[in-house]
Amino acid sequence: MSGNNNQITKTWMARLLKAIIFGVVALMISRTISHSADEFDDLNLTLEQIDLAALMTSSLFYSLGLLCFACVWHKSLKILGQSPTFAESVGSYYLSQLGKYVPGKALVVLIRSERVHSERTALAPAVTAVFIETLAMMAVGAILAGLLLLLTGFHRTEPLLLWISLGLALAAGIPSIPPVFRYVIRLITRKKLNNGLTTNIANLTMGNMLPAWGIQSLGWLLLGASMYSCLTAIPTGLLEMPLSLSDTGLMTATVALAMVAGFLSLLPGGAGVREYIILTLLAPSFGVVAATVSALLLRVTWLASELAFGVLFYILMNRTTPIKN
Repeated sequence: MSGNNNQITKTWMARLLKAIIFGVVALMISRTISHSADEFDDLNLTLEQIDLAALMTSSLFYSLGLLCFACVWHKSLKILGQSPTFAESVGSYYLSQLGKYVPGKALVVLIRSERVHSERTALAPAVTAVFIETLAMMAVGAILAGLLLLLTGFHRTEPLLLWISLGLALAAGIPSIPPVFRYVIRLITRKKLNNGLTTNIANLTMGNMLPAWGIQSLGWLLLGASMYSCLTAIPTGLLEMPLSLSDTGLMTATVALAMVAGFLSLLPGGAGVREYIILTLLAPSFGVVAATVSALLLRVTWLASELAFGVLFYILMNRTTPIKN
């Protein structure tokens, strides 16, 4: 009888925790939306002035970019010997994006690992796979941003940002190198009974991560295209210089550096940090107003995409209740 009571208590505690997480995420997202609406009003712009088709294109590029990163998350789980379905991996990845609006980023790890957890995917490897994918994503983004800043010549006018990208690449890149990551995991689990994890982590090698880094590079390019589309959505009169396809490299560098710096800042959604980098890189070419509007539209478009896919995958993933071990 006591065993049944304990099980009931655990079930209710789990439901309470999920309700609290949902409430915190909803609160932080509502604050982000409110803050964005206030900023939009301050710019004296109306929806009639914004090209909604361009914003939809931006949302599409962003969603495809996230899909690239979700594929690497799925691959990371497979490397660690887990067997989630592709739909489970993608769904848990998109859902976890809503957790980044809460300070500390811990909810990203919690939501993603909990949602993919099933009889085919153990919790400890799922948590480890989050760090494999995230560190690789940050490292690739920082390196790509630095290379593009060099190629576009912006390192001459903004040398500080080049050094920032180098520092971010080292901060995320060194731990993401497979031999280093394996060593850290083995060090952490040395005194714990987790032989399965330490055995499977041996499968993480440079050979199986190289294709993943290529996929993540494509993901960053798609996010750069999303930024480009946001700029095309604003009235042309706000642009001090017309856009051209040659600006896509700058857009990708801007988005990658802004996202990596914003993520490592641990601020909700990278608030403030992303905007600073976007303004610093885009204002010299397109003007402060255009850079400010594009940063705001990017934030709103990405949040809307995350909410749409979050709701979609929450419904789809709750149609069947997975058996968890």
